[in-house]
Amino acid sequence: MSKYKRLALSKAFAAAKEYLAKPGEYRYCMKQEFICHALLAARWSGQITEAVQELAISVVINRIDNQRTVQGWLCAEGYLPRDLSLQETFDLCQEYRHRWLDALIKEFSDKPD
Repeated sequence: MSKYKRLALSKAFAAAKEYLAKPGEYRYCMKQEFICHALLAARWSGQITEAVQELAISVVINRIDNQRTVQGWLCAEGYLPRDLSLQETFDLCQEYRHRWLDALIKEFSDKPD
C-alpha cells in the first residue's frame, strides 16, 4: 500500500474517533455506535473522501472476518461474555472500538514509535 493511502487511512481513523460514541455516552449524544458509521459521518463532514471511507471500511471488515459488527466478532472469538446487560455490552464494545481505532491510527501512521 502506498504511503499516501496509509496516511489517508490514519487520518480517516482519527476522524472517525471524533464521531464514535464513548462508553456510557451513546444514548445521550449524537455520536455513532459503529466505526463504519463514524467513518460515514467523517465523510459527510468533509474530513475524508468517499474513496478513503470505502478503503477504511474494507480494512475494518477484513479485520473482523466479515462479521457484521465488532460486537459480533468479539462474541465469535469468545472475548465478550454473554451474560452482560445491554449497557455493559455497549460500554465494553465502545472501549474496544476506541482502542482499536488508536491501534489502526498508529499502524497506518508514518510516524515511528
